[in-house]
Amino acid sequence: MKTYYLILTAFILSASNAFAAIIVVDNNVTAPAGVYTDLQVAVTAAAAGDTILLTGSSTSYGSCNVYKQLHFKGAGYDPDKQNALHSIANIIIYNAGLGNADSTSIEGLYGTFNLQNSVTNSSLSHILITRCQGNLVINSGNYNNIQVYNNWSLAIQTYYTPNLYNCIFSNNIFQNVDIHPSSTSTVLFTNNMFISSVGSSHTIFTNNIWYGYDPQSSSNYNTYNYNLVFGATNNQFTLTGTNTGGNNFEGVNPLFVNETNLYIDDTDDLNLLATSPVKNAGTDGTDLGIYGGPHPWPEGGISGSGFMYAQEANIPQVNQMDIQNASVPLNGTLNVEIKGITNH
Repeated sequence: MKTYYLILTAFILSASNAFAAIIVVDNNVTAPAGVYTDLQVAVTAAAAGDTILLTGSSTSYGSCNVYKQLHFKGAGYDPDKQNALHSIANIIIYNAGLGNADSTSIEGLYGTFNLQNSVTNSSLSHILITRCQGNLVINSGNYNNIQVYNNWSLAIQTYYTPNLYNCIFSNNIFQNVDIHPSSTSTVLFTNNMFISSVGSSHTIFTNNIWYGYDPQSSSNYNTYNYNLVFGATNNQFTLTGTNTGGNNFEGVNPLFVNETNLYIDDTDDLNLLATSPVKNAGTDGTDLGIYGGPHPWPEGGISGSGFMYAQEANIPQVNQMDIQNASVPLNGTLNVEIKGITNH
């Protein structure tokens, strides 16, 4: 029996987006005829509301500028396939004179995601980034309803004190976070895992876990409630000066199912043991960390498989096709077994 791994993706479109197109971009040498090979060309040709499907590839798709609502879906940053190629791209989302990319989403990509707003008294709004790995950069200007969740090893950087309103970062595994919005901003980090110190200001932190690192590299005007720090140098939250908060767990072992060396990798199991001191201890009555809160982590594989924290886009996919009969006579029947995943 011979096994073939496909890059076929099935979409079920609702009536509300029945007129939106799905545009396939594939820069592999084996790309079929009729698909785009250049990401920017595909983005320029797309209509507002279309979906851009980026096939897994060993070659980056490069950078693209987005001035309209589009939905980017990739193969994942660590797909569980025999030929595990991820989708690499740098996407710049604009509110500018050429157009506004409100309601754009990015899912299942590896790369840098850059938010740019150059229009005075106007916001870049309703941006979603999920199941990705890489870097998020937010530049000056106004931003509203930015949702970032279920991302692995994501870094965040802000420049020139942006105004961030109703922006929520939840259920991510973060490193190298440096976020400094304006004093009027409303920014919430909840149910995340931090594997680095955080530089921040004017931000609320709840139900998060810092593991192996002290929480604050530079910090002012923040609020810290029901967070945990363990395995760090000082194991404490600085709640003096302009910082406030309480009910934090300092120097308390969270008791993960499988993690003992203060180094997070994809073979760990970050579920909390039943005996964990922060089991159901969050502000909402759920666990601290990535398995509680608004978007509990969707596991990509069983514990210890190496794919527990590997994400693919949340769409039905055909991942594997097995041919059951080695040879077929003339006018015979080819028996094929297809395996896939549904939304997860």
